[in-house]
Formats: sequence, structure tokens, C-alpha cells
Amino acid sequence: ASKQSVDVTTTATGELEAKKQIDIRNQLEQPTTIIEIIKEGAQVKAGDVRVRLNSDTLQTQVDEDSLRVQTARADSVASENNYIIQENQNASDLRKAALEIEISELEYRKWLEGEVKSRQQANQLALDKATRELTRLKEKFDRSIELEKRGFIARDEMQRDELAYLEAQAALQTAELNTKVYNEFEFVRDEKVKTSAVDQATAELEKVKRRNQGELAKAEADRNNKREQLRLRQAKLDKLKEQLGFCTLKAPNDGLVVYATSLNRDRWGNNGDGVLDVGRQVTRNQQLIVLPDTTEMVASVRVHESLTGRMRKGQSATIKVDA
Repeated sequence: ASKQSVDVTTTATGELEAKKQIDIRNQLEQPTTIIEIIKEGAQVKAGDVRVRLNSDTLQTQVDEDSLRVQTARADSVASENNYIIQENQNASDLRKAALEIEISELEYRKWLEGEVKSRQQANQLALDKATRELTRLKEKFDRSIELEKRGFIARDEMQRDELAYLEAQAALQTAELNTKVYNEFEFVRDEKVKTSAVDQATAELEKVKRRNQGELAKAEADRNNKREQLRLRQAKLDKLKEQLGFCTLKAPNDGLVVYATSLNRDRWGNNGDGVLDVGRQVTRNQQLIVLPDTTEMVASVRVHESLTGRMRKGQSATIKVDA
């Protein structure tokens, strides 16, 4: 007696499967129905349409969101233009406020170096003239008194000289009063008015700067908001278009069409899900079609549990297919 290998023979159910295969799945995020499907067992070339899914709802959403994207893009362009306009307006307001300061400072210098000096010179001239005139008329009046005492002139002429002397005194007092009023009142008043104009122009410049910052920040916020709305709507539209593209399933390479439902059979060959057909509802990531690579096959066999003790990993097997 000697030991030798003995074949174990059994009858079992199973399937011949491709060792490598490509799964075609439904990538739509929402349930839909099949409106066209290639026949099982057909040979397809890369790029051939295998399945068409109902895209009516998606197409409607794409059309509606396309209009929303156009509106959002128009709003974004308008906000960009408004931002540029606001920048230009801010620059214009700033230049105008700065110009007001320059003008008020020039007005102050014009008044201080021109009008004030001219007025002071006029007052001083009037004061000097009145002083000299008073001195002259006083001397003349004094001479008239001596001449009238000696009888060389009439008393009436002496009185006229006296009247002129009194008028000269009044003119000198008027000149002194005008100088005092200008120096102590008018000059102080005008200086406050001019310096106040400079201060107000300076304050207005700061006010314009703060207002410009607020308006520009508001325009920028609106611009960013419109940009984000456009981005979100465009992203949504792109996603819908991508989903719309998933409604048409094409073969990535050459192969044999096998329905996924044909692979999901129980040990008796029954398929509880039924056969794929037009009108059937499919869900997200559901396997629809398999493209097996038939150049290398695998036998998936279900053997009886009584034989499992006599089987080892690595054993070779010879398979005969009855069908």
C-alpha cells in the first residue's frame, strides 16, 4: 500500500466571474429613474452610452440657477463699479476738503499780510497827518493871538484859526480812536473769523476722511458679499451641471455589459431586486452595470460544508461547467 493524491469530486453551484471588472454606479445625489439602458450581454466600445437617467428635474434646476448666476454676476459687476466710484468720490471729496484748507489759509495770510498792514498803515498815516496838522494849526493859532493883540489881524481871522485848531484836535482824537478801535476790536474779531475758517476747514478734512472710510468699508462689504453670492451660486450651478452629466453613463473602455442585478443572485439563482429596466428607480451609488474583463476569469463556487475539512489553501482545482 502507498499514499497518493485522490481527486475530490463534487457538484456545486456557482458563477464564472471576471477577475477584474469595472463597476458603473449611479452618482446622482437624488433618486431618479432609468429612461434608457443598453441590453445585457452587448459588447460596447469605450465612450458608448450605456445608461441614461431621467434628467428633467436637474435640467430645470440648471436653467433656473443659470439665470440666478447671471443676476449674481451682474450684481457683482455693479458692486465692483460702485466700489471704484466710491474710491474716486472719496479722492474727490478729500481733494476738495484739502483745497478748502489751502483757500482758508491763503485768505488768512492775505488778510494778515495785506489788509491788516494796509489798514494799520492807513490808520498810522491818518494819525501822523492829524498830529502834524494839529501842530501846524496850533502854531498858526498862537501867532494869530499875538498878531491880534498887536492889531495886525482882525479878531475874526484869529477865531477862524482857533476853529481850525479845534477841528485839528478833533481830527487827531478821531484818528487815535480809529486806530484803537481797529487794533483792539476789529483786528481781534477778523482774526478770530479767519482762524475759525481755517479750523473749520481742517475739521471738515478729518470728517471727510472718517466718512470716506465708512463709505468705502460699506462698498467693500457689499462687493465682497456680491462676490461670495456669485461664487456660491456658480458652485451650485457647476455641481448641478456635474450631476446632469452623471445622467448619461458611458463606457470607460471596451467590454461586455452585465447588469449588476445578474450578479446579486442567491444560491438558487434567484434575484430579489429584479432585472434593471427602463422606468426602474435607482438610488445614489447604486451599482448598475459591470464591465468584466473576460481575459481572466474566476470560478466562484459554493461547496458543501462537509468538504471543507478536506480542502486547503493553495490546492489546485479542475472545474467543468455543465451549462
